[in-house]
Amino acid sequence: MNNSSHDSHTSETSHEATARILRTDSSHDSHTSETSHEATARILRTAHALSHPGSPLLVAAPMVRQSELAFRTLARRHNFPLAFTPMIPAVAYSMFTEEERQNNFDLGDDESLLVAQLCGHDPSTMIVAAKALLATGRVDAIDINLGCPQQCAKRGGYGAFLLERDQWPTVDRLIRSMVDAGVSPLWCKIRLLENHMMTMEFLLMLKKAGISLVTIHGRKREQRSCERADWASIRRVVDDLKCLERLERLDDAGVGDRRRLFVLSNGSVSSVEAAIECERMTECDGIMVAEGLLENPWKFDVVVVEGALVVGAGGGGEDETGGLASVCHAREYLECARKFPPPKLSRGRCLRDHVGWMLKKNLLLLVEEEEKEEEREDREEREEKSGRGGSSRALLGMLENDKMVTMWQMEHFLNHVEEYYLHGSVERSGLIVLSLKDILKGEKD
Repeated sequence: MNNSSHDSHTSETSHEATARILRTDSSHDSHTSETSHEATARILRTAHALSHPGSPLLVAAPMVRQSELAFRTLARRHNFPLAFTPMIPAVAYSMFTEEERQNNFDLGDDESLLVAQLCGHDPSTMIVAAKALLATGRVDAIDINLGCPQQCAKRGGYGAFLLERDQWPTVDRLIRSMVDAGVSPLWCKIRLLENHMMTMEFLLMLKKAGISLVTIHGRKREQRSCERADWASIRRVVDDLKCLERLERLDDAGVGDRRRLFVLSNGSVSSVEAAIECERMTECDGIMVAEGLLENPWKFDVVVVEGALVVGAGGGGEDETGGLASVCHAREYLECARKFPPPKLSRGRCLRDHVGWMLKKNLLLLVEEEEKEEEREDREEREEKSGRGGSSRALLGMLENDKMVTMWQMEHFLNHVEEYYLHGSVERSGLIVLSLKDILKGEKD
C-alpha cells in the first residue's frame, strides 16, 4: 500500500475501517462468477453486519445534489451502511471526460457499499455509463431509476414514466441488454403502479429480465411526498413474491435464493423507530430513507446504554435547546464537506440545501412563535423588548439566497443562528458575529 493510501485511513472510524476490510475481502475479482442475486445477497449481508444493533438495514436514498460523498459520509456515521449516489444521467456520464465526471459526480476512494443510480432508456448509453462506473472499483451495484415523477424525467424518457404499460417493452429490452453486457448486480427503483396486479406483473418482468433487487416507493407517480406511503401495499407485494419464490423452489430445488427478488421499502420514515415499524409491517430486506435522513440523520442512531438499546440516540433538532442541536448537526455536515468538497459545479447549492434541511423546521417554529407574539403586542414594542426584530424570517431568507455559496459563509451563518438562539439577538450576545449583510458580501481578502 502506498503512503497516500495509508494516510487516507489514519483517521478512519471503526465503522469505516470495517467496511473497507469487508469491501476488500469481497473484491470484484474474487466474485467474477457470482450471479446478480448472489452479489446482491452478499452486499446486503455485509450492510446488515455494519448496521447498529437492533436496527433494520437503513439505506441512504439517491437524491439530486444531496447524496454527494460528504453527505453519504455523514449518513454512514449515523447507521446507514449502504448508500446510493445521486441520480446520474447516463447520456451525460457516458460522454463526459474524466475531469468533467469529477466536477459533476464524486465517488470516494475508500467508500464501501455504494450503489450508483443511472437514469435513461437507451441501452447503449446505459451500458457505457454502467461499465465505466463499475470499472472505477468504487461502485458495488448499478440501479436504474424508474421512480422519478418530475417533468424532466418525462422529457428525458426515464423515471416513473417508464412504468406506463406501453413503455414496458422498453424497460425489458434495457434490462436484458445491460445484463447481457455483463452489468451486475443490477437493481431498480420503482413506484407503486395503478393497482396491485400491475405492480406484480411489472416486478415479475423485472425479475425475469435479470433484476435482483427492487426498491419500492410506497406512493404512485401522481402522489406527493406529503401523502403517507402505502406500507400495506408493499407488504402485499412482498408476501406474493415470497409465495411465488416458494413455488419456484418446489419446481427446482437447486435454485434457492438465486431466484429471490430482494425488496427495499421507501417512504414515510423519519426516525429509526419509524424504520423499525416499517420493517415490521412490510417485512422488506431494508428501509430506504430520503427526506427524513436529510432533516436529521441523528434520529437513526442506535446505541447500547447499560445493556439496553436506545433508539434515536443521536437526538433531534426539535428539542428543548430551541434548535441548537440542529446547528450542531449542520456543523457536522460542514465538517464532512470540508473533508470531501461536493462536486464543483453544484457545490454552493449543495451546501445551502443541506444546511437548510437541517435548520428550516426549527426556524419555521420560531417564525410561528414570533407571529403569535406580534398578534399580542405592538411590533415596535416587541422589538424593543426582545431585540429580535423578525430576524428569524431573515435567517430563513438566507437559506434561499443564491449568494450563499461558500463554506465560509455557511460557517458564519451558523455562528449567527447559534447566537440568535442563545440570546434572541446577535447584538446582545457580546460576541463578534458577522451580520447577515456582511455574510452575503463574502469572505474578505
